[in-house]
Amino acid sequence: MAFATLDDLISELGAGKSQKLSGFRTIVTGATSVAGRWHECMSGTGSGGTMTLTGTAGVGVALSSATAGAFPQQTVNVSTDTKHLLNMSAVTAAATAVPGLLVLTDLLYMYPSCVLTGTPTTLNSGAARPTRFNNGVGVQCSGIVATAVGAATPSLTLTYTDQGGTGSNTGNLTASANSLPVGSLFTGGTAATLGSPYMNLANGDSGVRQLDSYTLASGTTGTITYMLHRPIATIPLVAANVAGERDFLFNMPSLPKIDDDACLGFFLLTGGALTAGNQVTVDMTMAWG
Repeated sequence: MAFATLDDLISELGAGKSQKLSGFRTIVTGATSVAGRWHECMSGTGSGGTMTLTGTAGVGVALSSATAGAFPQQTVNVSTDTKHLLNMSAVTAAATAVPGLLVLTDLLYMYPSCVLTGTPTTLNSGAARPTRFNNGVGVQCSGIVATAVGAATPSLTLTYTDQGGTGSNTGNLTASANSLPVGSLFTGGTAATLGSPYMNLANGDSGVRQLDSYTLASGTTGTITYMLHRPIATIPLVAANVAGERDFLFNMPSLPKIDDDACLGFFLLTGGALTAGNQVTVDMTMAWG
């Protein structure tokens, strides 16, 4: 169930069905980045620990609220109620991280440490996807640099099964430039340019159920981790030491849902030549009913 009316929400808040989450995450980059490049904020230090984005090459791993590096929640499961995001704010002192965007997403399933040269890594989806995966509806695929990419711009064509169970669909992820650092994201599509952090999907598809295989062109050293995740909310970061914020109760789209056992993580679009070790501090309020 959800909130039937504003009075219903106020009643649930009065009954204690809410939580405020506060913490920080490090914006991961193994070398100075550039404006317009996306980075992950999970495998560095921060609230919830350090997430491991490497592992047995290509073997699927399910992620949950208990995964190290997930942004910590006091109350994880609220069934038969549903949990919703009321507001979110974030701030960074890094002048070269802004202006930018911060994406809150539910990390669901990953295929770690896949090679970018030679014979592509075999992808194994044997590990069960979490219940909240919902057959891939609304699930995006992003490519995270797990070990630094060499002096080339690998272009990857991925074969995937869509949200309806249809296989043999293809999408693309391409390095945005030579020598991408650890923690940066590939760009969706076939062009070696700064752009979307999400793999492009075939016409009519709304999500990815699983990855089946990939091919590569312009291969080079380094590895990539494919992350399947469901974006929840996005907020702008306009300037250093100035909080970006959104009220999701009165601003559309309203009240994004946070699934039980969600593994909350962040991607950040940088605004300049970001150096390693910078942080973003996040506050958010959730309620359920």
